[in-house]
Order: sequence, then structure tokens, then C-alpha cells
Amino acid sequence: FEIVGVDDLRSYTKIVPALIAMPEATIVTADDDLYYEADWLEALCATGASVACLRAHRITLTQSGTPRPYEAWDRNTADRGADPALFPTGVGGVLYRPGVFHPEVTRQDLFQALAPSADDVWLYWMHRLAGSRPHKKGGKRRIVEWPGSQQTALRSENIGRSANDAAIAAVIKRYGFPEIETDG
Repeated sequence: FEIVGVDDLRSYTKIVPALIAMPEATIVTADDDLYYEADWLEALCATGASVACLRAHRITLTQSGTPRPYEAWDRNTADRGADPALFPTGVGGVLYRPGVFHPEVTRQDLFQALAPSADDVWLYWMHRLAGSRPHKKGGKRRIVEWPGSQQTALRSENIGRSANDAAIAAVIKRYGFPEIETDG
């Protein structure tokens, strides 16, 4: 176990420095303001998937095949299995195996310009562009936050101020929308 000081990349600090320093490692992200069940890490590793999560949203689409606003997605879906329409959320932990990301995943100039506070959006696009089918284990997940930990939560910016929708529009403009099939 080693703790390494790195530059502050906001929500990207938990993964980008590790991807750069250890490109052949399996990396698991977890939020530090939540309680986790005793077996959460074991459950993620047991899937054998390239990208695995315990909590996800199901992306729903408009008639023209573009994503609906983030708030209209099937949030904290009970769906499970491997499905490109599943959008892993960092809340609950996400496992990323080596080689799962598009080569631009660590480009600070791009993620700061396109999705400065929406690491879940950026990471979804980067692994989907590389062909992943995210795997969700289990049903809906209850979030239990540490008392007093939400005074400066990203949730208020990403959802309350629609930063996720702005990031989604920006990454679609640059990379397009990874093809998914959904009933949404």
C-alpha cells in the first residue's frame, strides 16, 4: 500500500494519475464519503468484466437515438449484466481492467475542457469508445453517506446545475455517441 501525492485534478484525481503510473493495473475507484458493504470489492472483482460496477443508470434515448437529459435516465437501475446502455456511477465503486480505455482518457486538456466535473461521463465515453460493455452486478444500491460529507458534493453541480448534460453534449460533439440499443 502506497500513498502518492499528485496534482489536484478534482474528481479525476482518483483515477487519472493511477492510469498514467500503472497502465497495466486493474483500477477500482470508490468515493470516500460513503459507507461500503464488506463484500463490495469482492463482488466487483468476481464479475471478470472489463468494466464492472455495483450501481449504474440506464441511458434512455430520444426518438432520434440521442441521450435524453441525464435526469430522465433510469437512475440506480435494478438491471444487471453486461450492457452498453448501463452507465456506471462512481458511487458504489467501479472496476476498470487494463486496456479498457480509449487512448485519450488521460488527456487533461480534453477532460478539463469537455467534462471538468463529470468524471463518470468522461470515463463512460472513454471505455465505450474502446468497445466495452459495462457489467453491473446486483440490483438497486442504497447509498449511505458519511454524516456531514455532502456540504461540497459534486452532485449539486453535475445534476443541480446540469453539468452532466453539458459534459454529455461536449463529448458527443467531439467523439459522437457510442452506439447502444435501449428500450428507453
